[in-house]
Amino acid sequence: MKRRAMTFIVIIGVSIACLGCDAIPGLGKEEPPPPQPVVQQLPPPMPQPGVQPAQPAQAVQPTPATIPGQPGVPPVAPGQPAAQPGVPPAQPVTPPPPTGDALIDKVNAKKFQVAANFIPTSAIVKQTIAKGSSQSYQVQLPGPPFCHTYVAAADDKVANIDISVISPTGATEAQDSTTESVATVLNHCPAVPGPYKLTVNMPKTTGQFAVQVYSK
Repeated sequence: MKRRAMTFIVIIGVSIACLGCDAIPGLGKEEPPPPQPVVQQLPPPMPQPGVQPAQPAQAVQPTPATIPGQPGVPPVAPGQPAAQPGVPPAQPVTPPPPTGDALIDKVNAKKFQVAANFIPTSAIVKQTIAKGSSQSYQVQLPGPPFCHTYVAAADDKVANIDISVISPTGATEAQDSTTESVATVLNHCPAVPGPYKLTVNMPKTTGQFAVQVYSK
């Protein structure tokens, strides 16, 4: 019995363009994660002329198939479920390591708490805005079947930060309703692709914030 590894990974990119501010270096240039092996069940080989089949007492252990450049996939142990064709194996989710930047670490920690299985699809953006002001960014989003989560975090001295997502037609599709220094919009699944607007607002305090988009 042989097993053959196949890889099907679809990564989407989300770019953020600041409306009314300078271009942000490195935005939208994230590299996709490395492919993961996928096991597919193969039919048994046909007997070859002159080759005697293995006897029950001399059963041969299956040898996993490999793809050039990919590690071999170990055989499934007895009593363990086999991987399904076309379904990547589940990867362990671990908290992101500290970066030394308090705002970025705050965004990363909140994202891990509310959307651990989403991946970053934009660069992280940092900016300072005044009390009662807002800053909008253009976010080019694909349509179905992709969904997105947005996380913004402000300085600890900021009493409240809000974010909202506005469709290409001008309708508010999702917004944060909390009153704290971290704001999130979870699992936004746009019905149509296009340029959406992500708006960050700090109604009570001047301060710095960071915001990032995650998708799956």
